[in-house]
Amino acid sequence: ILVLDSSGSMSGTKIRQAKEAARFVLNHLGRGDEFALVDFDDGISAFSSVLVPATPENVGRALKFVDGIEDSGGTNINDALVGALSRMRGGDRPNYVLFLTDGLPTVGTTETADILKNIEGANSHRSRIFVFGVGNDVNTELLDRISADQRGTSVYIGEDENLEVAVSSFYEKISSPLLADLSITFQGIETSQVDPRALPDLFKGSQLVLVGKYRGTGPVGVVLTGKSGREEKRFV
Repeated sequence: ILVLDSSGSMSGTKIRQAKEAARFVLNHLGRGDEFALVDFDDGISAFSSVLVPATPENVGRALKFVDGIEDSGGTNINDALVGALSRMRGGDRPNYVLFLTDGLPTVGTTETADILKNIEGANSHRSRIFVFGVGNDVNTELLDRISADQRGTSVYIGEDENLEVAVSSFYEKISSPLLADLSITFQGIETSQVDPRALPDLFKGSQLVLVGKYRGTGPVGVVLTGKSGREEKRFV
């Protein structure tokens, strides 16, 4: 699901780049993919009420939907993400939300703690949220918490940088998941302050760095588990 911020602060270069990034994602959907598109400012405007198959007809209609997006109004981050997550379904395949925004929540629920709680409550299918923050006044504290809590990542693009390049590079990476639902355990030591708390998925061409503190000496066992499709994987 692509969630696109079209509030007034996105006017000019930012909204043009965001729309180009959306077009790239739509044009590179796989034949077996399903998708939805949510545009938001003060309120929510959705391409569809449910996930739809990525047929040429549906993609064509979605591209026309993107063409019609205009920048205006405030920024209702809470309702946009809760609405997007409500469209997800369960199953074996991973669910991804790509969230493009430039700023602070100004409409509806605006407190960081409340937004995080509402997103957690709406994410019953354990969707991953990947954030693309555009511009120089982005609320990085909120966006980093959203992506970290929901096992995604945050990417920030300056106003003079190319959002489409960043999104296209990242999208090509997440289209090749290697291991999902990661869990790691340590045998023989006590660990604390481990970050990230929720491990993200591992994709082709990417790495995952885990940091923290430990107490203890002697031999240590490290066990990493995850899923590759429906198959359980275990590495010691």
